Amino acid sequence: AVVSLAMGAEIDVWGKRGKRTKAAQLASALAGWDYEAARRQVLAGTTKAFMSVLVSQERLKLAEKKQRLSRELYRIAAGRFKAGEVPKLEQTKAEVSMATATLDSERALDELENNREALSGMWGRTQPLFGETSGDMAIVLDKIPSLAQVTPYLKQSPEYARREQEIALREANVVLAKANRLPEIGASARIENSLAESETMFGVGLSFSLPIFDRSQGAIAEAECDLSKARHERHGAEVGLRLALAQTHRALSTAARHVDTLKEKALPAAREVLQSAQAGYRQGKHTLLDVLDAQGTLFETEERYIDALAEYHGAIADMQRLIGRRLDDVSPKDGYVKERAVE
Repeated sequence: AVVSLAMGAEIDVWGKRGKRTKAAQLASALAGWDYEAARRQVLAGTTKAFMSVLVSQERLKLAEKKQRLSRELYRIAAGRFKAGEVPKLEQTKAEVSMATATLDSERALDELENNREALSGMWGRTQPLFGETSGDMAIVLDKIPSLAQVTPYLKQSPEYARREQEIALREANVVLAKANRLPEIGASARIENSLAESETMFGVGLSFSLPIFDRSQGAIAEAECDLSKARHERHGAEVGLRLALAQTHRALSTAARHVDTLKEKALPAAREVLQSAQAGYRQGKHTLLDVLDAQGTLFETEERYIDALAEYHGAIADMQRLIGRRLDDVSPKDGYVKERAVE
């Protein structure tokens, strides 16, 4: 009888195992950037949903304020009609204004409920389990960083980093494909023992493949094509990111100017006009139409102010998603970072 034991192993002369490990690690890191991009997208969406609730709350407060003023105006108009100071038509106009204000208040309440449900849906609930959200929409940055200051941060965005990671993975795949055309080398050892003759024999062997017909040319060409595609996609992504950043920065700057103008100039003037019209109406110096016109101007201005704040904070959320950090954390010196030109 003969007892034999044989062992064999591949000898990694060309470092193929290390190249495969590197490619796998890069693929894992690529998935990590996909997760980070999705996470930031959800964060920006949640921020906007929260801001929508705040905006709806402000619009409801404005509608309720309009309703209170309309009721007060109707009370005054009804009293003046009863005293014979104004015709029935004036009381009717005040009544129409009051009814319209009530409808606006109901519409604002419906909008608030819809936005509260949308915010709850962001964390998987169909019904909101919270009451009024707290937050001051009127808080704005003292100074918006320039476009030159925020642009260098684009390279830290998941969208850009993912493209860089994908290029590194495609480069690793090219290296691996070229390594696969090299012959596989294996070593073996064998021990045989003849029990009848009491003899033991040892043997060693070396084997390798000859890639005469398969030199992995197709795999190499495919890997190189994927690498070229990844480089073109990175270029397109960079151009797209820069364009999105420029548009978002412009929208933010415009909204900031609108907020400042409405808050510092338009709103104080509109409030003053309404107060003057209301006082004059009580004294019989102004007509109801004057008061309604002044009231409409004030509410329209306040609505535009709320809209401008909503646009401002929405642009802030988009900007922070693009650059991957809070705007108030952007350093002024970043504007002097030399940027690589987009070819």
